[in-house]
Amino acid sequence: MINLSTIIIAIANQKGGVGKSKTADVVARDLASKGYKVLLIDFDPQMTLTKQFGINPSDIINTPQDSSSVFTENRIPQPKQVPINMNKDIFLDMLFASPSLLEYAQSGMSARELRLKNYLKKIKKEMIYDYIVIDTQGSFGVLFTNAILSADEIILPIATVQAATASTESFFNELMKFEEQFEHEIKKIILFGNMYNKVASHDKEQLQIINNDIPNYVKAQKDINNFTSLSLHVVNEVPNRTVIKDATGNGMYLREYIKAYANSKSNKEILQTYDEIFKLLTGTDFNIEDNQNG
Repeated sequence: MINLSTIIIAIANQKGGVGKSKTADVVARDLASKGYKVLLIDFDPQMTLTKQFGINPSDIINTPQDSSSVFTENRIPQPKQVPINMNKDIFLDMLFASPSLLEYAQSGMSARELRLKNYLKKIKKEMIYDYIVIDTQGSFGVLFTNAILSADEIILPIATVQAATASTESFFNELMKFEEQFEHEIKKIILFGNMYNKVASHDKEQLQIINNDIPNYVKAQKDINNFTSLSLHVVNEVPNRTVIKDATGNGMYLREYIKAYANSKSNKEILQTYDEIFKLLTGTDFNIEDNQNG
C-alpha cells in the first residue's frame, strides 16, 4: 500500500457551497480505510472539515495542530492523529483550521503563496504519507493559491447549479495563470457533478455542461498547448441526498453511516462515485462488497 512518492490532492473549487469539505472527508477516509497513510489538511477558513471531525476550531488556535502554522516562523506544524471509524481503530493525521487561518494568510509576509508548498516539500521528503488531501477555500485568494501550488492532482466537485458551472471556466483560467507564473502543472483532475437532483430539469442541463462542455473546453485548451501534462477524468454525479450531510454532520465515515443507519439501495449508489475516485487515485478497486453488505 506504499506509493513511491507522496501524492498531494487538492479538493478545489473557487465557488463555495459545492461540497468540497464533504468530498475531502470521504476521499481521505476511503484512502485511510485501505491502509494508506493519509494527512488531511483543512485549509478553508470556513472550518467545516475540522468540525466534521468533532474538533472545536477555537480549541486549536495557534497550536501546532492549526494549519495556519505553515504561515508562522516559530511554530512547526504537528498533525494530530484522528480516528476515521466507529471502532476508532483506523486513523489518519490531520491539520485543522482555526479562526486564525485567514488572519495569517492576509498578513504581509513574503512568498505567502508558497508557504504550504514549502512545508509539504519537507513532508514529502520524509515519505511519511502516501496521500495528502487538502480542503481548500471556496474563493480565489492566497489560501486557494497555496493549495493549488502544492497539489499534484485536483478533485473538482461542481454543484449542478448555474452559478457553479458558469464559474468553472474561470477556475481553469486560474490554473493556466499558475502554469505561466509559477511553472506549476497539475497532472490530473477528477471532476463530477455534485448535489444533483435527477428530477429537476435545470440540474439535468447543468450536468450536461459538467459532463460535456467543460471537458470540451479543456480539450480546446490542450489543442493550443495549454494543460499539456493534464489528464481530465469525469466520474458519475453524486446525488443530493441528506445521508451525506447526516453522516458528516455526525462526524461519521459515510460508508459506515450508510451501512449502519441508511442501508438502502439508493444510498449505496452514492458510493459508486467515490469508488471511481478511489480507483483513479490509487489504480486499485475499492472493495465493492463494502457497499453491498447489508
